[in-house]
Amino acid sequence: MSGKIEEYWNHNPLRFKFLGSMELIREIGNNTPGPLTLTLTLLEGPSVTAPRAALRFHDVRGLKVGDLNFLFGMVFNIEDVGN
Repeated sequence: MSGKIEEYWNHNPLRFKFLGSMELIREIGNNTPGPLTLTLTLLEGPSVTAPRAALRFHDVRGLKVGDLNFLFGMVFNIEDVGN
């Protein structure tokens, strides 16, 4: 497991179960599509004033997004594909 993923787990991320926002950015240069960057803003509770955590993923591939119309919190599965 990479150091950044271990650092993520050290921050008790399971308390941030609510999706505040999701941003997907594709860099474009020289008329070619570049890598995707995904930023998730997660909230501790179902309120915009709740404590939040921002997660940024670079060079995203194989992104699958299911139904985002949920009432309760969610859990993310992050796989380190760097090795």
